[in-house]
Amino acid sequence: MKKTTIVFICSFVLCAFAAAARPEINADDARAAINSKTKDAVARIEIHDYDNDGTEEAFIVTAKSHDMDIYEGCVIWFYKNESLQIVDDKDVFGYPKDIVKAGNHFYFVWEKSGGGSSSVSHVYGVKDGAFFEANISKKYMDFGRNKDGELFAWSNDWSKGYHDIIEHVFEYDPDTRVFTPLDR
Repeated sequence: MKKTTIVFICSFVLCAFAAAARPEINADDARAAINSKTKDAVARIEIHDYDNDGTEEAFIVTAKSHDMDIYEGCVIWFYKNESLQIVDDKDVFGYPKDIVKAGNHFYFVWEKSGGGSSSVSHVYGVKDGAFFEANISKKYMDFGRNKDGELFAWSNDWSKGYHDIIEHVFEYDPDTRVFTPLDR
């Protein structure tokens, strides 16, 4: 009986400590913070522990309008510890992609597109509590994972006189947080 009680108490204390060490972001609080800065509609709130440090952060997208799942007049925001920062507000339009996991980190991907056959992936992560733009951001399109689970993206090639789309596969260094294209 004593061992069971001690194990239960220790487990309870450890669970309580883990919960206290991982502050959660409340989507309603994030929405209220955004609404105090802009009248634009909240198009997306993506809450994760992007840098795996035990604290959640959020990327939030506000938009002036949307049509057929393409958002226009967007601003991408970073929210942490009740503080908001603008990530990108320069002619941002497009649509949200999946959150991409690389190593033990997560990346917010926004696909800038005018609705045609091409787009550009804006890729943002978090390091040391601050957002950063990944080294492959705005250089490729449709960044994510392919059917084999590999990190991949596409690029356009017009060198042969026609529109060709090239697939690129990347390796990820979790220490430097750099994506490197692999030769295939």
